[in-house]
This record gives sequence, C-alpha cells and structure tokens, in this order.
Amino acid sequence: MNLRSYILNPKSIFHILYSIFLVIVLFILIVPTAHAADYYISPNGNDANSGTSQSSPIKTFSKAWQKLYPSDTLLLMDGTYTPSTTGIINPNVRNGTSNTAINVNDYTTYPLDHPDRIKNYIKIKSLNDGKAIIDGQNAAKPVVLGHWEQGGIGNYYILEGLVAKNSSENVFFIMSHNVIVRRCSGFNSDTHDNTGVFEIWSGGSSADPSNILLEDNFASGLGRKMFMAYSSYVNIIFRRNVGYIREIPLVDQSCQNDWPNGDNIEIYNWNQQDLNNNSIVENNIALGGGPTYGFSLTPNPARTIGNKYLGNISINSGMNLDGTYRVWNCSDMAPACVNHGTKCAANGSTDWLYHRTGFTFGIYANPYFKNNTFQDLFAWGNASFGLTAGGNWCDGSEPAGTYPCARCNTVENNPNENCSPSQLTSSDRSSGNLLNRVTLVNNSIASASPYNHSGIEAPSEVLDTFRTYGTLGDMYIEGDSQHADKSKGARLRFRYVNGSLTTQELWPWPMEERIKTELAREIGIQNYSVTNKIVPLINQYTAIPVNLNITPSPTTILSPSPTGNQKAGDANSDGKVDGIDYAIWLIHFGQNTTNGYRDGDFNDSGRVDGIDYAIWLVNFGR
Repeated sequence: MNLRSYILNPKSIFHILYSIFLVIVLFILIVPTAHAADYYISPNGNDANSGTSQSSPIKTFSKAWQKLYPSDTLLLMDGTYTPSTTGIINPNVRNGTSNTAINVNDYTTYPLDHPDRIKNYIKIKSLNDGKAIIDGQNAAKPVVLGHWEQGGIGNYYILEGLVAKNSSENVFFIMSHNVIVRRCSGFNSDTHDNTGVFEIWSGGSSADPSNILLEDNFASGLGRKMFMAYSSYVNIIFRRNVGYIREIPLVDQSCQNDWPNGDNIEIYNWNQQDLNNNSIVENNIALGGGPTYGFSLTPNPARTIGNKYLGNISINSGMNLDGTYRVWNCSDMAPACVNHGTKCAANGSTDWLYHRTGFTFGIYANPYFKNNTFQDLFAWGNASFGLTAGGNWCDGSEPAGTYPCARCNTVENNPNENCSPSQLTSSDRSSGNLLNRVTLVNNSIASASPYNHSGIEAPSEVLDTFRTYGTLGDMYIEGDSQHADKSKGARLRFRYVNGSLTTQELWPWPMEERIKTELAREIGIQNYSVTNKIVPLINQYTAIPVNLNITPSPTTILSPSPTGNQKAGDANSDGKVDGIDYAIWLIHFGQNTTNGYRDGDFNDSGRVDGIDYAIWLVNFGR
C-alpha cells in the first residue's frame, strides 16, 4: 500500500487519530510534572541527603533554594528552624513563574488563587499545619520575599501552614509580587522599630500588579502593625486574617508623632491609580489590644481609590481580650522619643478622641477618596468610637496643584516626586464612596471625656462625610432612633470571596484551633475561642444569625473548600469532567494532600485514591 492509499484508508485514519490522542494524553501527563518535585527539609536533616523523601531531608534553606524550580514544593518537617542552624526563609536563587497558557490579566476567570494561575509558583509549606516554626531569635527576619538583599527573588511563591516569630524587623516581609500567604501565624516583630508582623511592601501598578493574597493567617505579640500593606497597589487581598496586639514596640529607633501607636489591620496607601481593584479587605477580625485602631485605611493624606472593606469585625480596640481597659503610662515612653518631641497619647485626653477606635478611614489632613466601599462592618466593645471617617476629604475647591487633591495628569502618583509644577491638575472632588450595612454597638466604653460611656458610636461627621462624598446606606447604631433596625446592619454569616458575598459559611473560624493553641503557647492566653467570642455577638446584634451547628472543617485543610458550583470530578475547575481531570488525579494518586479537588481528591478525604477515581468516572463527560 502506497503512502497516499494508507492515509486515505479509514482504518489508517483511525490509527493516526488514535496515535495523536495518545501523544496528547502523554503530553498532559508528563509535561506538568517535569519540574513538579517535592523536597523535604528538617532541623535534623543533612544537606548530603537527596531531600526527596521524609527519610532523607536536607537541613538548610540555602540548599533548598538551589534545588527548587517553578512548581516545586518545599515541605518543612516538624521542628524549629533558626538562623544559626538551618537559616531562614529568604529564597535567593530563582523565582517561580507565571502561567503563560492563561490570560493573567483576567482576574474573574483566574483569581489570585486559581490552580491555573498558581501552577508554576514555588511552594514553601509546613508538612503538618503549624508544626514548622521559623524563629528569627531577634537576630534575623524569619520570612522574607523579594528583598534587595536577596536580589529581589521571591516572586510567584506560596507560603502555607508556617509559624514565624521573634524578628529583627518584620516577621513576614513581602516585597515581591504574585505571592500567597495562607494559614501562617506570626509573633513578635522588632522591639525597637516601626515594624509589624505581616508587612507587604511591594509597590505595584496596573501594568505590574502586586497580586498578593493573605488568607487565614494570625498575628499577635509585639508589633506596631499586625497586618499592613504599605505603598502596595493593585490586587492586595486580606482575607479572613486575625490580629491581636499584645504589646507595642518602643519604636525608639523610629519615633512617631504620638505614643503609644499601633493598630491591627491597615492598608497604608500613598497614591493609588484610578482602578477598582487596588485592595480588598474581607472577613478579617481585629481582636483589639492596640492603642489606635482595629482597622485603618489611609493613615496619611493620599489619593485613595478602589478599596473594599467587606465583612470585617473590630472589637476591644484599646482593651484586653477579657474586656478590661488597657492602660499605658506616659512614663513608659522611650527617652529617645521624648527627646524627639513625640507627644504622649497614653492618658485619656480630648486630644486623642480618635485613638482606640474600631474602624478609621481617612481622618488625617485632607485625603482624596474615590470609589471606596465599606460594607458589612461590625464594631463592638472598643474603648473609643466604633467608626471614624472623613471630616476633611478633598472637595475640589482646593487650589490647583494641591496634593493629594490634584494628580499628575492621568498618572496617580505622588506629584511632588513625579511631576513638574506645570503638569499638576486642578483639584478633584472625592466621590463614589459607599458606607452600607454597618453595625455599631457598645463602643466608647473607655474613651476620653466627655465621650466616656456616652453611647456615641460614631462622630456625626462620619455620616455626613458619606452623604457628601458618596452614599450613606443602611446602618444599625445602638441608641440611635434613626438607625434602630438590626436588619439594616452587618451581614456576617457568609464569606466574602474576591469582593463578592457568597453562600459559603464563614463559621466556625477556619483558624480556630491554631489560634487557640498558639495564643496559649506564645502569649500565655489560655482557651481563647474566636468563634465562641464573636458568634454570640453576631447573633445578638445582627438579624442574620449564625448556625452554631455547623460541622467544623478539619484545621489541617490549607486550601479553600470548593464553591457550590464546583463539579464533582472537575479538578481544574473548567466546568467539564474530562481527560485532563483524570490526568490530575493520576499524577497525585496515592498521595496525601490538603488541596482537595485541585489534586484529584474529589471527596476531600485528604488522600487521592480509588474512591476519587470512581467519582471522576461517574461524572466523566458531564
């Protein structure tokens, strides 16, 4: 048979097509695993080992950085890692990479944690959730990504299940782009500087977005900030994090305008581009302890655009966990700061009315606020007001070139650094801001006279600010006859995800057991339950109660559960159950996993096995 006859023969056509199909399947099975290796590290390891199994772990992170390539995973075995024994987490050899097979600018189809987006990220993960501890011993930063000392290495990384503490600066210091930090906890930043526990300092723009997701983390101990994104722009997401300030540092190496000064969760922006996706702060909890704010946006005058604060809870600002008032004494201020001229804000004074508040949005000088959304917020038991905002936002009447009311033509950057005087525009009027479904109860319980025990939940200018520069929506304010309907307040039963309210249950709190255990171990606070503290308040003061009979999810799950729209057997979430999903199952067959359906564990049992194959087979073709 000649070549032409062979090609035109129906049987030959079938054989050719079948061969092509086999090649495609082999490509799917082989290519993704070319560099998808797991390596193990242990304080008791040896760098002469291969690192490819738990029985032969390496010892130092410097060795690990040499081995890791995009899509690889470094699994930290139980134990304490220190600067002098194993080194700390500061990769300096190579980055992960983006997935060029998808449209990385499509955040609707491919949100920050979508499996296809993070396919080539390098993962640093505790083998057992919360059992790998990186202790900086106050001599080093325990976890650093993207610092100039590392040559900027640390892009496209995932950190999961780690504990880090006792830093010489910030505990988790993220200066890179495209990073996920999930189910990590941090304690005790530098005792003498303006530092925090989780600090993001990544810059970013529409052309080069930060793309940072902090999800299900816990911060406590010493630090001026528990969670902060400083000068970081475009797709900064804080989701379901919990902060409790145990103590504030002396900051004698970086004295502030006033002391004591510290807050739990903050977006510290300067000049944001005119986008709708600069930052999302969703379903976070500030447990109090700090002398200034539970939550903050724009603590200095700046252009503030496209931020969303959704479903957040602030309690006990300026208070202890047991509800007693925290006392700071002016005599405790560091001598260096006294000499610097720092004012004392420790004692009750009408000079510091806005300290110890639950939520604070743009109260300094005259910031520019545009298209920011504040919804489903809950403030209870704070020493001062539940909510403060505005008072002097840019109204467009300021002289041309007045910063931050003016911008550099169409570029939202600091005009004092990037524009000549001739480029500065006329001033812009703040607009498009929404305050909606807010619950304020039992606040101002220890604020300065005359507000002490006054029942004033928010200064009058807060509501006027949103009436003037946007929309004042529904609210429930205790003791206010105009806002007396609880059904108009916060909705806190379900999760926000990527800025949208879902039907996924928020409670019990995902990090419940980790927080309870680590508060006892690191701080000495025993048996504190986030769920047991917050849920009764929600049920008492809101109209949508939480179902306390919800079965808790295992605390070792490091990835979000699939949504209600997730198809059984659809590992890559493309809406089809096909051969690609089988290939994902096959790659992970016989492995333990915490990634659920994304690794082919379709029944979420923690192991990829034959039952998962049966689930795929039943749904194949759907």
